[in-house]
Amino acid sequence: MKKNCLTLLIILTCLSISLYAQKKASSLKNPAQKMSRQEIKVLIDSLDKALHRWYIFQEKVEIMLANVKQNYKSGAYHKIENRNELALQLLKDIQQ
Repeated sequence: MKKNCLTLLIILTCLSISLYAQKKASSLKNPAQKMSRQEIKVLIDSLDKALHRWYIFQEKVEIMLANVKQNYKSGAYHKIENRNELALQLLKDIQQ
C-alpha cells in the first residue's frame, strides 16, 4: 500500500511539473513580437554588465557601448518592431 501511494505521489509530482513547464513555455514571448520599453532597458543594462564583466579588452567596452546607449536614449530601439531585428541592430551597434 505504501509503495502504491509513493508511486502515485511521484507520478502526480512529475505530471504537475510537466504541466507547469508547458504553461511557462507557452507564456514566453514570440520572437516576432515587439519588446516593451522595460524589456529593452533590461536588455541594454544586461549587455552593459556582461561586457564590463566578461569582455577582455575593458578599455574598448565604453567605446562599444557608446553607440548603444545613444540609440537607446534617442528611442531608436523602441521603434524596432521585431525582437530578432533588435538583436541584429544591437550587434551592429556594438561592432561599429
